[in-house]
Amino acid sequence: MNSTGSLFEPPALEPERTFGARVVDLGTEFSDPRPDLDKQYQDGALWAQLLALSHWLNPLLSGLFHGFRCMGTRLEKGPRGYVIRPVIGRDAWPSQQAYDRDRDRYLMPHKDRVVELLDKLFEWEAGK
Repeated sequence: MNSTGSLFEPPALEPERTFGARVVDLGTEFSDPRPDLDKQYQDGALWAQLLALSHWLNPLLSGLFHGFRCMGTRLEKGPRGYVIRPVIGRDAWPSQQAYDRDRDRYLMPHKDRVVELLDKLFEWEAGK
């Protein structure tokens, strides 16, 4: 048990790698773990690219994204880039509160990296 009384505390990400000016060819193939969501939101290629980019940067972060996608999370294009949004309902997040709790616990400690990856995803889509 740690000092906050929690049995599990998400590990910190090491700044192992950084991006250059552009997204590189990663040479590894990733696929969307929720093709059923791709049918509705048409974001499967974006998720595959996000998983590949995050795996290159830090495999732990890729695992977090994978888990969020499996729970029912989509990528939505906002005015300044991509944002992560929950799908609420059957075969997805049970509620907005459940998503917010897990987002705050697992993704927010890595907010700068998440934003960096979403920015790179936006660049990737613009260049394809």
